[in-house]
Amino acid sequence: MKKITYILTCFVLVAISFSCTDQSTFNNPSIHELENGAYIRFANNPPATTVSDPQNISFSDEIFDPNGNTADYTVALKATIGGTDHINDNYFNATSFPATFTITSQLMADAIGVPVENFSFGDLFEFTATTIRTDGVVFYGITPSFDADTGTVGIGNTESNLINSPAMNSAMKFSIIVACASHVAADMPGMWTVVQDDWADYAPGDQIEVVAGPDDHTFHILATNNPFISNPDTAYMIITVDDAGTVIEATSNEPFNFGPLIVPEAAAGGGGLVFSCVGVIDLFHDWLSPDHTLIYGGGNSRLVLNKN
Repeated sequence: MKKITYILTCFVLVAISFSCTDQSTFNNPSIHELENGAYIRFANNPPATTVSDPQNISFSDEIFDPNGNTADYTVALKATIGGTDHINDNYFNATSFPATFTITSQLMADAIGVPVENFSFGDLFEFTATTIRTDGVVFYGITPSFDADTGTVGIGNTESNLINSPAMNSAMKFSIIVACASHVAADMPGMWTVVQDDWADYAPGDQIEVVAGPDDHTFHILATNNPFISNPDTAYMIITVDDAGTVIEATSNEPFNFGPLIVPEAAAGGGGLVFSCVGVIDLFHDWLSPDHTLIYGGGNSRLVLNKN
């Protein structure tokens, strides 16, 4: 299987549904929290947040209007393919309910004008809905925004208690990322080639060794040939992942000594995805203190490695 040289990582793989409104369009803003929102839900569940076959993504389910007041439901698709964003603001539209909502690799490829053969591991597909209620009020499937300093309510706000209820709005916002079917610990040890290093400790083509950790969800990235630390022979990064290969923790076994700067081993940070099935580590990492104060890095610094 081909190597991947650029992978967009999504830190949040679990789709959290939000449904929000533009208050400026309410007929009576003073009682808007008593009004029923135009929320759309799936009959069963949203699509799986991770899939393992890029060319054969498939999902279909009925969508419902639980409040019976939605005149229009439009879903925008943002697909990040090989690190490049492609957007279609009208992937799906329905004006009567129930309706059938379908996702396939080919449908998405056609919608964004990209050959389906280009879909690969690490690609991300984000779906965000906009609904129009029968009285013209617009609801958005976006995270609410509010400026506490000015009291300004932005697009996407509502006081409705239904805002976080998947039973009412599961079809308002969801996402899919292409990942390996499962993380295989035995695939991790060996020599890896640097593709990208935002820290500039390594140049593309440099070699880094990865060794097994104490359990199937942990591996160590050695610093043996890192020229910028004074303790490369003994220090290493400890990477912990979940069953799907999502990075859930990154620490070190001992302090990293970057000249006069010492990063304690208790420093936390990190995120990203590990694709054991194709030999790719896509790690976002800045060293943070236990209280999450930035010690070293510049904001989600990225390290991408391909297994030899």
